[in-house]
Amino acid sequence: MWAGYLGAAALWYACVAWLPLESFRRLPDPVAVLTEWLSPQPTYGISIFTAAYYKHMLYSTWRATAAFAAATLLGVPLGIGIGWSKSFSGFASALLGMLRPVPPLAWVPLAILIFAGSEAAVIFVTFLVAFFATTLNTAVGVKSIDPDFFRAAACLGASRRDILLDVVLPGALPNIFTGLQIAMGAAWFSLAAGEMIAAQYGLGFLIMESYNLIQFPTIVIFEVRAEEFVAIVGPSGCGKTTLLNAIAGFDTVSAGEITLDGRRLAAPGIAPRPGPDRVVVFQHGALFPWKTVLQNVTYGPLRQHALSRPAAEAKALELLRASGGLDTAAASYPAQLSSGMQRRVEIVRALMNDPRLLLLDEPFRAMDGFSKATMHQHLLDMHRRYRKTVVFITHDLDEAIYLADTVVVMTTRPGTVKQVIRVNLERPRVPQMLYSREYAELKRSAAESVHEEARRAFERGEKEQA
Repeated sequence: MWAGYLGAAALWYACVAWLPLESFRRLPDPVAVLTEWLSPQPTYGISIFTAAYYKHMLYSTWRATAAFAAATLLGVPLGIGIGWSKSFSGFASALLGMLRPVPPLAWVPLAILIFAGSEAAVIFVTFLVAFFATTLNTAVGVKSIDPDFFRAAACLGASRRDILLDVVLPGALPNIFTGLQIAMGAAWFSLAAGEMIAAQYGLGFLIMESYNLIQFPTIVIFEVRAEEFVAIVGPSGCGKTTLLNAIAGFDTVSAGEITLDGRRLAAPGIAPRPGPDRVVVFQHGALFPWKTVLQNVTYGPLRQHALSRPAAEAKALELLRASGGLDTAAASYPAQLSSGMQRRVEIVRALMNDPRLLLLDEPFRAMDGFSKATMHQHLLDMHRRYRKTVVFITHDLDEAIYLADTVVVMTTRPGTVKQVIRVNLERPRVPQMLYSREYAELKRSAAESVHEEARRAFERGEKEQA
């Protein structure tokens, strides 16, 4: 056994040290991993000396134990019923046969919707894997018992309860234990995969964080001044959205920290925590389709108990009215609005929370040129009127320069800051500025940086990712 472990470690080291592949060069070798794991002050925030390490282990152990226990309590009786009763077998086997081919991870989106914001989403997916293995092996074990044992017990006056206890359970026990062993192994595999997708703690989450660290090992956090409009541009996959998610409290950071007015938002070992002081306008839109415009806009203050319903509705209608007369659509649902109107409603919903920081993740990417130009003027008007600090993610250089006070150009992976461009165009911004000499010079400087990084990313064969 130890020879196998040593052989795997040697192969790992050889791949990292000698294989001329970019993907292996990013990996740490086993010596570096062991050193980090045993370090009292780990570079990347996790070792046997940090509380976060044991927190991840405890979360995974709890989830695996809960899923395994539930699978055992339900799977063993169900398997006995399938193996022992022909009528029950005909019904249950058909149902299991229909559900069993569905891959466990295919249940993750449904689990997230059903168990939103709770541990049950990951536990449910893990439970399914363990449940099928336990049920099927138990059923096979019962069916494999020699029928003469049942007849012998019946001849000797045993009741069905006696047969269950004296024949079925002892006869099927080897298969039940085999099923439980398979279930435990499969449960851990499924658990790790589920935690990568739908958890904020656990070994799977830690694995995904480690992968992200390899992809984006040194994202540089820059300073944003109060009421400043900052646009971040860079090649696809450089980490723009990753950075925004860390600021918003959706993702953790492995090193360094993010602060807002001196308060730490993210640092190693701190659980990510979104809040109404940093509101996101998402790339694909996130208005609740089952709520009206007014219900969407008032949702935050009502859930935070920051305003009474009459006060929230009055403020919402005032903001909607200032946003191009959207108060006339207050009773409409998002599907009844154009894409531009939906975006304006999202911005109003964000402003309703009076956030310190407004985060926009390519909100106008899918719009045509005319709609985008209209939204640019609307956003500039909202920024002039309410003076919020804005961080704006975009691929569009014209958009970045026209809207922002500062344009941050990021490098390809590992994502660092390549250039910070101060946009000295006067405010209020007007479309005629797009044809000025100052604007052309700013765009030339930004384009050179972005195109250089895009070329590097293309030469390295990097694929586009959020």
